[in-house]
Amino acid sequence: MKPSFCVAAALSLGLLSAPAMAQTEFPARLAGHAILPALTLVPAPAGAPADLHVSGKFTTAQRADAIGSIEGRSAGRPTGIQVPFRGPRLLAVDSVNATREHLQARKLLDAGVSPTPEQAADPAFDLGSLLPTS
Repeated sequence: MKPSFCVAAALSLGLLSAPAMAQTEFPARLAGHAILPALTLVPAPAGAPADLHVSGKFTTAQRADAIGSIEGRSAGRPTGIQVPFRGPRLLAVDSVNATREHLQARKLLDAGVSPTPEQAADPAFDLGSLLPTS
């Protein structure tokens, strides 16, 4: 064997094993789980083009732009969620010592009505004003 071949073989074997030696272990511990509803929406960033504020436009072979025009399906079964949908939406309610507001928010959830993010962030906003009148 020629010395140059041996040197080349040794170098290539050394280079191939170098990435394996360079790996660093990062210990991690699972702190918990997050269970999110299927219809968890995240608003598009400020300044994003208008078409990015609508999700689910490409769930079929043809693009769909009309909000709620297509029945969502999973394994051929209807999911009860229509797409495309416009983000953000009220998904859940939690409260501490605010029974009236909690019940109003639950009624909004049942009616499929959502406050705007600004209304939801305003402690003085009256959720009852959004409730449909019967």
